[in-house]
Amino acid sequence: MNRKLGLLAFISFFVIIALISRTTSSQSLASKQCLIPQSGTIVKSRINMNRTLAETVHNLDTGLNYTTIQAAINALETLDGHTILVDADIYYEHVIVNKSISLIGLDRSTTIIDGNETGTVVTIMKNNVNVTGFTIQNSGGLDFGIVLNNVDCCNITGNNVANNRRGIRLEYSSSNNISGNSVTANNYDGISLYSSSRNTVCGNNVTSNGFGIHLYSSSRNTVCGNNITSNSVGIFLECSANNNIFSGNNITNNDCGIRLHVLLSNNIIFGNNVTNNGVGICFWHSSDNIISGNNITANNDCGILLDSSSSNTVCGNNVTSNGFGICFWYSSSNTVYHNNFVINTRQVNNYDSTNIWDNGYPWGGNYWSNYTDIDSDHDGIGDTPHVIDANNTDNYPLMGIFHSFNTSLGHYVNVISNSTIEGFDYFVSNSTIRMYVSNMTIGQAYGFCQVCIPNTLMDVSNISVIIDNGAAATLYPNYNVYDNGTHRWIYFAYEHSTHEIDIIPEFSSLLVLSLFMMATLLAVIVYKRKHAE
Repeated sequence: MNRKLGLLAFISFFVIIALISRTTSSQSLASKQCLIPQSGTIVKSRINMNRTLAETVHNLDTGLNYTTIQAAINALETLDGHTILVDADIYYEHVIVNKSISLIGLDRSTTIIDGNETGTVVTIMKNNVNVTGFTIQNSGGLDFGIVLNNVDCCNITGNNVANNRRGIRLEYSSSNNISGNSVTANNYDGISLYSSSRNTVCGNNVTSNGFGIHLYSSSRNTVCGNNITSNSVGIFLECSANNNIFSGNNITNNDCGIRLHVLLSNNIIFGNNVTNNGVGICFWHSSDNIISGNNITANNDCGILLDSSSSNTVCGNNVTSNGFGICFWYSSSNTVYHNNFVINTRQVNNYDSTNIWDNGYPWGGNYWSNYTDIDSDHDGIGDTPHVIDANNTDNYPLMGIFHSFNTSLGHYVNVISNSTIEGFDYFVSNSTIRMYVSNMTIGQAYGFCQVCIPNTLMDVSNISVIIDNGAAATLYPNYNVYDNGTHRWIYFAYEHSTHEIDIIPEFSSLLVLSLFMMATLLAVIVYKRKHAE
């Protein structure tokens, strides 16, 4: 009996062990089945999680690696002045830079910070931050790709900023550098400055945004060398955006190239190419600004439009092949001179406006391709005024295209000529001006130059003009058309072909005589000493 009970106990023990083992295996299998992804979304989440866990963000100063950009910035070991290098990948983050670091992407096309269509993607809240080498995309509905908030001396360079509500934004920030970025397809602003001053926005490609570059209540900024294309407005200024400089920008295929909007003053628009826009440059209720030295070409409506604006200066621009060259609507007391108005459909459209169209004699007015009078006194200025309408007259129309050349000494030489000027040099060593000219039109028989020379560049009291080293004759030479004490105007003409022209100062006859007498005296002394030996 005892043996039977022992055997039964032994069998029961193994049965219990087997049951426990089976239960444990079933629970383990159930646990594993919970980890098996049931949809493509879960698979994607797991893949993204594995990629995020890779340590692709590196502090080059500490040698430590991180799984996210924000973790690298927040780390206690990361200090001001450190450099964080980010490998190529997509980082779904909202990055806050609150240390003075350099944040560098390995490759701007493949190192991507994506806001996933929420919030601002990168926020900079500390001075002396550098951000370069990223694509920054997909901000939230009213947010930014990059925002600089109350910071100074930051550099945002070499990034792609695309498909955000707003691209790059500066708020209450000064002395920052925004350069070499591609800012594309942002719904509202490409680059915007709000209450920000003394910033540099240069060398960016700003394409297919609402406003390409937008300044609001921002002063003393420099916007230069940007390509600004296919935006609603290329450059837009409003609300006390004063004392800014816009130079060397290519502004093309926008609805409006540059627009100043309401009570703006002391802005300088200089040396830009403003081409193939609806309106090239437009002022509305703005005064005391300067539009100078720009190429304003092939704009469909007006090359320059001033609406309800006064006391602006428009000078030295090439205004060519536009619908209207320049338009004034309810705008008076503006000064317009030294511009070249060439083959516009209509040169001027005036409505209830009276303006000043020249800078007096001998500085002159503007060149008009439809002006047909003559210059019988050979001074480069037409004999009769160019009447625009009953209230507007250019009293001193130019007989040739206006040019202005900067010299190495920083003084400008102005040239009015009916020739093509192919080269200009000023030589400090001998105070000589050299120009190369050729026919402007086929079959052109004669050419002329009126040249305005600053007195500081050469002795203007004795000037000679030599053409082709004396091989070609100088016609109608007048080396004292006018002298106002600071500048000398001269005039000369020539039979047309390609010429080298030298304008040189001559020694006065008294100085030449003195040098001759000194040379003779020295020769006599040398001769006597030689024979005395």
